[in-house]
Formats: sequence, C-alpha cells, structure tokens
Amino acid sequence: MSGNVLAWVSGFGRRLIPLTPYRCEQLLEDPRSLLVQHTGVWGNRTIVVTLPAEGTATIRRVRGTIIARGVVDVLTPELRPELTFPPADEGWRIECELFSVRWPRQFALESSPVFPPPFDLVGPDESRLWIQGPVRAADCPTLEELATPDQTLVGTRTLAGRTAVELGYDLDGQPWRMVHVIVERGDGWTFFASGQGPAAQRELVLSALDDLISDIRFSNRDTPAN
Repeated sequence: MSGNVLAWVSGFGRRLIPLTPYRCEQLLEDPRSLLVQHTGVWGNRTIVVTLPAEGTATIRRVRGTIIARGVVDVLTPELRPELTFPPADEGWRIECELFSVRWPRQFALESSPVFPPPFDLVGPDESRLWIQGPVRAADCPTLEELATPDQTLVGTRTLAGRTAVELGYDLDGQPWRMVHVIVERGDGWTFFASGQGPAAQRELVLSALDDLISDIRFSNRDTPAN
C-alpha cells in the first residue's frame, strides 16, 4: 500500500480494502458495483468491482487502465475466516477502526490526506461530509462554539434523533452552509459528524448527513484514537 488504510468498505458479505490514495463511487444503476480509482506511480487506475450474490467478485478495467491488480483487495469469509463480515444482504458501509456508518449513495468516498478525519465524502458542487473524534465528553464544546468568526448561526434542527447546528458563511461570493452534529458514544467519548456545501445543496447535505449517522456502529470502545 502507498499509505495507511484508515477506512475501507464492506457490503454484500465482503470487505474491500482500496489502495490509498483512492476514490470510490457507488454506481447508481448497479447497487452491487463500485467504481474505484487509485492515483500513484502507475498514473490513474480505475476499475469497476461487482459483487454478485454468489461466486467471486468481478473486476473490470475502465478509462484506459492497463493494470488492475492491486487497486483494491476483495476479502471474503473463505479467505479471511478470522474476520467478521457483514450480512450478505446488507449494502455498502464505510468502516474504520472506531466506527462504521452507512454510505450515502450520492457521495464519493475519498481517502483523507490528513488524519483526522479517517475519510472524506465528496458530493455535488464540492459538498462534503466527514466524522472526527473521539473527544472526551467533558471537553466537548457546545454546537454553537463550533462556529468560526466568519460563520453565523442559521438555526438548529434534529438529524437522526440528535441536535444539529446549521451555520452560514460566504465562499467565493456564494452562500454556503455547514452543519455539525454531536454523536455520543455512551462511554464518556464523543464524535462530531459534519457536512458543508453551497446553500443550493443544503437539502442534499442534510439528508446525507442524517443517513450517515442514523446507523453509526461503534467498535473498540476501550481504545480511543486520541
């Protein structure tokens, strides 16, 4: 691998480990397929990985890619019996060391160039979602305290049963929105789920953020990241 794998993908009874740096997109016309791109010493390599209901995964080279090997590893229970795999009927999830989340379909998964966060989700017009943490609950700022000096409070709302704060700001002369949600792990540690994008993509960002945290699952509770 050309870098640390901080996040990976699971779905349909398998686990996919992409080569970093990567970009993964769900194919809306085929829910069992992913477009995976890696940029490295061999240039841009792009493949489509399809997970059939039975049998091995199929990998198809696209966009002039010559060498497909090594772009992504597809793990199965037969190959790695010591690992825990998702149910065969469960769709795509993003996993990392401390949690896993459902993957909003209209957002591409990208490896993060810095940590935290462990990954970025990039949508239309450079809209973006990410998760950071954990932070000790006792040290956690309030939602309003997350605003930077150039941001104004637009309001609060509920996402996935949790309170979210919506902030407004200008970027390149256009109105943008940023949303933060505090996600309690239940053991004294807290995560922040955030989204941002042009005001025109506000509803998309809110819907995707709601989807992202509506089924967050925590692991390794005794080993916080920081």
